[in-house]
Amino acid sequence: AEKIRKPHNVESLEMIAARHAVIFASKIGLQLCQFEGDSEIGIKAPQTGDVFSSFFGHLVRDTLIHVNSLRSFPFSHTVRQGNAIAHALV
Repeated sequence: AEKIRKPHNVESLEMIAARHAVIFASKIGLQLCQFEGDSEIGIKAPQTGDVFSSFFGHLVRDTLIHVNSLRSFPFSHTVRQGNAIAHALV
């Protein structure tokens, strides 16, 4: 378990979760991964490599550094209802 300071917005929290998922996938040796999230802004940023204009660009940059160790790593937006299982776990 890791304590995370409360971020200022939901998009930053989504990027922190994405970064942790990418690091975990890399650590356990996965090469073909698909990452999903219900924050459209949080998913589009790593797709476009937008590290400059977003207020969480440093998180995007760090995620992209780690994701480069994977062979395939698409990021896709899932509507909140499609992500119901993940939200039920919280």
